Amino acid sequence: MEKLRDTYEILPAGAAIGRGVGPVMVGKIFAGARIGLPGENTTAHRLFRFWQKQNTVDLQIVQMPFHEMLPAVIARRLDAAVLIHEGRFVYASHGIPLVVDLGAYWENETGSMIPLGCIYARKSLSPEIKATFVSELRKSISISRDAYAARSALYREKILPHMLSLAQENDAAVAEAHVDTYVTSDTFELSAEALKSVDIFSEKCLS
Repeated sequence: MEKLRDTYEILPAGAAIGRGVGPVMVGKIFAGARIGLPGENTTAHRLFRFWQKQNTVDLQIVQMPFHEMLPAVIARRLDAAVLIHEGRFVYASHGIPLVVDLGAYWENETGSMIPLGCIYARKSLSPEIKATFVSELRKSISISRDAYAARSALYREKILPHMLSLAQENDAAVAEAHVDTYVTSDTFELSAEALKSVDIFSEKCLS
């Protein structure tokens, strides 16, 4: 994040920042356990490291694509994993226990929201280009949000099929849980609290 500050700025729409949205660590933790983690520069990886600093456990870290981790735990190729996206909604149905909700842990320790992701733009772009992009993005979010709330034909025939075509789990209920969790008022307009959470995360997890 520090590498981006001089060249990029956060745009005020399109972010996934909130409460109750964090990754979950599932499976079994013990000395030498194999735990799957997404990429080192992901929020999930950094939140795991934040937890690990205060909960010293000797673990064997296995970095892998997020969509491969739950199947690896089910097949016992991993003992545990830090799950994001759809995996966090379905692990319990496979009989896999929760070790810790890393998002809840972060919130309890810091009082801060969880910054999962946001949209950056080059500072060198003109204000007009950035404003136009944000305006069109908000329009798209608003149309999609209204269609979702009404379960309209647009949602049923276009939005939901598109979401499922990109989803890890081909399940409408899981896709909708994903929307309910990650699409918030801060997705439409970043609040001051949400922006502050980016700085808090940078201070505690990236320094």
